[in-house]
Amino acid sequence: MKKEKNIKTIDTDFFVLPPNKLICKINAKKYSLEKLEIEVKEPSIFLCFNVSEFGKYLISSSVKNKLVFLKPDVTLEIIRGTITKTKYDKLLKSIDILKENDYSLVFINGEYPTIFGDNQKISTKTSTFLFDTNLDIRFLTFPGEYFTNPIWSTNQRKCKIYPAQHISVSHRKL
Repeated sequence: MKKEKNIKTIDTDFFVLPPNKLICKINAKKYSLEKLEIEVKEPSIFLCFNVSEFGKYLISSSVKNKLVFLKPDVTLEIIRGTITKTKYDKLLKSIDILKENDYSLVFINGEYPTIFGDNQKISTKTSTFLFDTNLDIRFLTFPGEYFTNPIWSTNQRKCKIYPAQHISVSHRKL
């Protein structure tokens, strides 16, 4: 019953549930990352860079706690600063509801996949949004992930992906 209650709190206008945990673990096992588990004591916002579509599987399998992804179109509106005030306020209220239900949020920064770790800069609008969420920020990257599905290939490749690196910044230090 509790699971149904929590799923109803997710606003599908803004958030997407992560891929199936079993599929995520199987994909992570291909790269020897199935035992990697990041546990957070409080809901946080995971700031990741737009490296490849495969990243969602790695993030979902690595983070032990409940999480949701911010929809790509909402992310782009935040990055570009085109989100309306009413939509922005509604988004922040939805994030508060997630926080009350112990959900973390994944924000994938970037308008396009990065190449060779050349991550896009965090815009001023994005940093304002990150501050307004009142959540701790955790930077999460998987070095080598880009080569699993580079833009010049249509197939996934076997490559070495290093364990997640994450740095935490508490909201009070912002």
